[in-house]
Amino acid sequence: MKKGLFVLALLIISSSVAFAQVPNVPDLGNTVGPAGLTGQNPSLSSDCIVNGVKVPCDQVFEKLKTGLGFGLGIVILFFVVGILFFIFWVMMLVHAIKNPIENKVLWLLLILLTGAIGAIVYYFAVKRGFKQGVQPANYVPPSVPPSAPPTA
Repeated sequence: MKKGLFVLALLIISSSVAFAQVPNVPDLGNTVGPAGLTGQNPSLSSDCIVNGVKVPCDQVFEKLKTGLGFGLGIVILFFVVGILFFIFWVMMLVHAIKNPIENKVLWLLLILLTGAIGAIVYYFAVKRGFKQGVQPANYVPPSVPPSAPPTA
């Protein structure tokens, strides 16, 4: 076991050293150098051809920065919306568990199996009409055995 961990650590260290020696050049996808050779380092040439258009290599990197910022913004937006849907889903699930509603098992299965869509359906079908503290018309409280009168 110790020998395997030693070999794994050695591989990680050697790969990080090998990557440290490679110059930091981003992958541009369909990039061709000035001589028409693919795989050439674009930072060594004055012009690059990207998707059939000849542009200075410096402009290629500037345009990549702008696109990365926009893409990162979209990813963050979707992440935040996903977190908000998850919180809403948990709130509807807790409401369905804690409150006396008709077809409780059906609603729980709907919310659990369909995620946010089921939670939205539950919200409009049940939760909006549900008032805290007011029991539904057909609600039967759990039977509590009568307690014996206190003895003196």
